[in-house]
Amino acid sequence: MRSIASRLQRIEASLPRKPPPRRLSEADIRYWQAFESLLRTMDPDHANLLQQELKLWAAARHQRLRFEISSLLWAVFKIVKRHMETSTPLVMPAEVAAIYISNPDLGSWHECEDCGYELPIRRAQDSVNRPRQETIYFVRCPLCGGQVSWCGFSIQQSRKNLEAACENDIAGNEYQVDRPTFCKFLSRACGLGRVPRQEVWSGLPCQPK
Repeated sequence: MRSIASRLQRIEASLPRKPPPRRLSEADIRYWQAFESLLRTMDPDHANLLQQELKLWAAARHQRLRFEISSLLWAVFKIVKRHMETSTPLVMPAEVAAIYISNPDLGSWHECEDCGYELPIRRAQDSVNRPRQETIYFVRCPLCGGQVSWCGFSIQQSRKNLEAACENDIAGNEYQVDRPTFCKFLSRACGLGRVPRQEVWSGLPCQPK
């Protein structure tokens, strides 16, 4: 019995220990405060769905289980993150949330060119087995009425930044960059494309208990 007990102790000692939970940073606290502020402005039923999903996600992370978050939660995470970075609107209208809930495979790569609000789009798949047409849900922003396009706000901001830099470097010379070039540059710079939601987004802050 002693030999078995000692073996068990050695085995337990050799097993990797679970790292202690990371403490919330100031940035984490601000992020979740903004997240909760957004929830308070949402339709109560939609907000309740997100709260329940957060509990399931936290339990899965605690047990180190794979968890695929919904389109709605993914979109809300992105909205909060962009709001903190560029002060874009911190809202999730009921009509937009309902589209995410009804379509679990949507992304949010369409943006308002004026206010920067991200909106859902179903991208066409290249798969031979499951071909489908791209579905655009909004051509105008439901918040400000601005034009909606693929990464429209990001492209506009990048264009302004690059043109400002070129004005400083090339005084008096006309300098223009075509949109396809910007789209290609932006895709490489930001890593845009199909991002599997089942993989935990490395940009998410520490989740409070």
